[in-house]
Amino acid sequence: MVAWLNVDKNRLIVADIIIKVWNDLQYKSMFIAEPKRILQEAGVNNIPEIIEIQVLENTSERQYIVFPEEVHTNDYIAVLSRVRYKNPTPNPSPQAMRGL
Repeated sequence: MVAWLNVDKNRLIVADIIIKVWNDLQYKSMFIAEPKRILQEAGVNNIPEIIEIQVLENTSERQYIVFPEEVHTNDYIAVLSRVRYKNPTPNPSPQAMRGL
């Protein structure tokens, strides 16, 4: 996850912004147009200057899938085991996953 977003305070701020976006179309337009400014005004102050933020909205006609920058093998195995086998084990061993 992105370092600046991996802070509980910032996640709460983003959640608050999303709630406001759902209830205020003018605010939604501003957030889509200038997300970095809105985040900073709301209290997220550690976004690196080189980071560009883009807001996308899923609709009934258009859905987005966002790929993470990188995925570690253990993370992939854990997600795969949860999805395919409904296994709550957070980090299953490779031996446990041989049947894939």
